[in-house]
Amino acid sequence: MISSGQMDVEMMCGLMHDINDALNVAVGNLDLALEASTLGRCNRLCLEEALHSCLEIAEYMVRLRCELRTYSPAVQASRPTSSTIEN
Repeated sequence: MISSGQMDVEMMCGLMHDINDALNVAVGNLDLALEASTLGRCNRLCLEEALHSCLEIAEYMVRLRCELRTYSPAVQASRPTSSTIEN
């Protein structure tokens, strides 16, 4: 039988996976937008700030994943690790 705590951890891992997918899309699109040569300085700074925020969230996700593994080693064995966003 799965304990309530274990189910919560598994739900959190699923949510983290979904957030990671969304972050990958955001970072990819921000990178593409930053490559555009027609960006003004203000637009470039805004996009760079948005990209920095996405990468910061990705770091929080890594830390949270480590905490969840400490909390429940069974999660580490039952779920494959997904790639993290790297700068």
